[in-house]
Order: sequence, then C-alpha cells, then structure tokens
Amino acid sequence: MSSYLIELNNNVLRIRFNKDQPALGDEIVKDAVAQLDLLIEAGKLRGDLLLVDGSASVPVSYIIAHKVAHLYGAIAVCDPKLGDKGKKVYIVSISHTPKYQIGQLIETEELQQKSQKVRIALCGNLTELSYLSKGLEEAIKITDGGCYPQVISVEPNTIEKVVKWFQKPQNTITLLEFKNLLREEQTASLLSQATHGIILIKDEQEINDWKTLSQSKNLPIIAIIQYNPDAKEEQWETESSLFKIIVKELDEMISMTPWVKKLAATIVKLTKS
Repeated sequence: MSSYLIELNNNVLRIRFNKDQPALGDEIVKDAVAQLDLLIEAGKLRGDLLLVDGSASVPVSYIIAHKVAHLYGAIAVCDPKLGDKGKKVYIVSISHTPKYQIGQLIETEELQQKSQKVRIALCGNLTELSYLSKGLEEAIKITDGGCYPQVISVEPNTIEKVVKWFQKPQNTITLLEFKNLLREEQTASLLSQATHGIILIKDEQEINDWKTLSQSKNLPIIAIIQYNPDAKEEQWETESSLFKIIVKELDEMISMTPWVKKLAATIVKLTKS
C-alpha cells in the first residue's frame, strides 16, 4: 500500500497523504515517484493544462514539478485561501505557453469543502514546545481531511509581524507557538486571537497558572500535556472535551505516536464543526 496517493481526474491531479499508511518523508517521496511513473507510463499525464489539488510536503512538491512540468503547457496549483463563493482557485506556477501567465488565477466550478479557520495556541515554557508543533504539523498533513498547517512563533520581537498576519487570509489550521507566556505580557495579549489552546507543562503545579491565563483570554483548552521523562508509560484520559496526556518522550519523531495522531485528528475535526 502506498503512503502517498495520486489520482488523475480529467485534468485535475488529486494528491494526498494516505492516513492508513503513515510513513516518514523519504518513503513518501519514493511512493509519490512510483505513483507518478505509473501514470506517465500509461500516457495519462500530458496536455495543455494540469491542475494540482491536495496536500504535499515540500520534497513531494519538487518531485511532482520535476516529473510533469515538461508534459504540460502549464501547471496550476490550488490555493484554498483564494476564491469567491467557495469555488476552487488555482495559481499558474509553471508555464511554457503565452496562453497562461505565471501567477494567473484560474477559477473552476468545483466548490471548496467548507471549513472553519482554526488557530491553535501551543503554550508552554519548555524547549520541547517546538517538537510538539512540528509533530502536530506533520500529523495533521496525513490526517483524513487534514491540510498543510501554518506554524508561527509568537515572541516579543515578532508581535508586529504576527498582528499584520492576522489581518490577511490564512490557512485552515494555524499552530501558534507561545513560549514563556507567563513572563511575557505582550505576547500573552495575542492569545485572544487563537480559537483553542494546548498546554505543555513539566511541573503539574503550573496547570492552574495556565488555566487562569487562558480563562482571562476566553481561550478554550483542548489538551493539557505533561512531559515526564520518568513516567513508566504514556497516559491518555478524556475529561469532558479536555484531553489530559502524560508523555515520556518529546522529539522529532513524535508525529508517528498514537497520542499525537489522535490530537491531530481532533484539531482537524474542529475545522469541520
């Protein structure tokens, strides 16, 4: 079974990660190449214009461009942030013909799947917060119905940039890294821009401080994660709509762990509500 799925419907190349076959980046690239080679050998990938719709990692995007750029007059990629009345809009990214200009928008009659914009505030004083955001980013991409989330670090020297970003069209899911919030009043003020929060702690005594801060910003917390390297095993429990998780490892490989995949699925589900 392939970890990456590619299908051709008329002139639309639909691409996505296979949630039932999670894999690391190198395997995903190999599977993407194999899927493309099958379509090319069958003579199906060739024509005037190819529309690419779906989620892809940066390496897979390079592979697709390398494999099909010379087979079409132009290639356009779907941008879910664009379009009126919910219609899918594609941006011409490669062109060998004056018929299509780089940056040209191509609107189709196909409707975008309606979704809510979700901004998840990742709060914590641990250096491992970056591992959590990276792990969630990777897990969300391969979750059924997921997308390519944007990750933004909110720090005192980036506040002005973040405020301007809030005024622009945004990805369906945004992960906002809030580090040292309990000591940074300026960054804490931006918590009200988030729709939901996830708290990462090491000391259980910090929970009340974080709860008080989130309540003052009307920020609903969906998960409290306690990082305890000495824990005998990982623990997961649900209290109402709040997940409580004890984890013993936080590193660059956590996107493949059951608790991260379950949390990613919960975040994706929020976009459908």
